[in-house]
Amino acid sequence: MKRFAFAFCLVCLPVTLVGQEKPEAAPGLRVPGTAMPYALDSFAGKPELIPIQHSNVSLNNHAGANVAGELAGSFFYKPKATTELRGEEAAVTLHSRRPILYFHIDGDDDHNENLAGWAIVRAKADNDRRIVAQIRFTQLTGHGKHNDDIIDTKEGHLPDGWTTITPSEDLANGQYVLTPIYKGNLFASTVYAFGIDPSAPEDDLAIKPGATDVPLGQ
Repeated sequence: MKRFAFAFCLVCLPVTLVGQEKPEAAPGLRVPGTAMPYALDSFAGKPELIPIQHSNVSLNNHAGANVAGELAGSFFYKPKATTELRGEEAAVTLHSRRPILYFHIDGDDDHNENLAGWAIVRAKADNDRRIVAQIRFTQLTGHGKHNDDIIDTKEGHLPDGWTTITPSEDLANGQYVLTPIYKGNLFASTVYAFGIDPSAPEDDLAIKPGATDVPLGQ
């Protein structure tokens, strides 16, 4: 049966960034120094920063279906395993079809030594869950089998350890995750999930230009 090796520490993001320069995502709109990515979104034509909460990935071995397949004795049967997120939709829905995702990585933390990069991946809704493809390092570098669920992105590096990820093309309405990619055969046990829908209501935790306080929960 196919086996998955999970990296249980996603990336050690500092809880509070002290003495670090916070990037300005838009005029008067700086990214808070807290332990989560922020998306530069646009609502009613105005820029906003939206916190992207983490989501834990679970492994579904489909025990019932696999037992039935093995009992059938088909030579072509392959055991099934999927990685999933709870719920049909992410807690956060963005309006911009090309959001810019900002996050900070502590380069001095030993837990990050296997981190090879980041990817935005489509998540497919299935009843009360979302199916997320696990992406290998070789797929990120182009040396592995192509996966249509990976979104082409541009990665930027800012001073003081800040990184940005921007889709290279407009994102269609649907569900997505920002996931770290590790060297070797490690997969992420935690990802950052979001949806895309320009008609969605404004997020309650949106940070607007000129804001001095970070909303509760961040």
